[in-house]
Amino acid sequence: QEQFRRTGTSHHLSISGLHIAVLGGFIYCACRILRLRPRVTVILTTAFVFLYGIAALPSPPVVRSVMMGIFIGLGFAIGRRRDAVQLLSISVIAMLIYQPLDLLSPGFQLSFGTVLGLIIFTPRLDNWFRSLKADEWPLTRQKTRSTMSLAYDQFIRAFSAGIVAWVISFPLIAYHFGQIN
Repeated sequence: QEQFRRTGTSHHLSISGLHIAVLGGFIYCACRILRLRPRVTVILTTAFVFLYGIAALPSPPVVRSVMMGIFIGLGFAIGRRRDAVQLLSISVIAMLIYQPLDLLSPGFQLSFGTVLGLIIFTPRLDNWFRSLKADEWPLTRQKTRSTMSLAYDQFIRAFSAGIVAWVISFPLIAYHFGQIN
């Protein structure tokens, strides 16, 4: 724990991109509930993500999340196709132009490595788990069956992401901190 505190990794783990995505999603949903036009909604959400990024401490996960949010928002606003790996690559290049030595930082490697792994491997693992599921839930009514299927799908999606994140981050944590958690 002392190594995590000293290197700032505990901060990187607590200030992650998830809370930026959740807050951006909240603003997006609020704008949609207010029936704002989609383009205005995306612009407001992107502006919020940018302002939040200015207010937060500039750690690699926060900068990555803010940059991804801005790039995705710009893609929606101008009507372009968005590819997650390309957006992540643009974020990496922009961050390394700003601070090239971040490449050697454990927080940078954990942040970008884990996100890249999640983008690439989670859908594949998710599809593999789904292929194992039986077609029907036995002895249940239709409404219960669809609820169980939805719950199963959500569980499998979260479980797949958790496994991928662990497998990607495990060797980096072991290498940088000499710990196996």
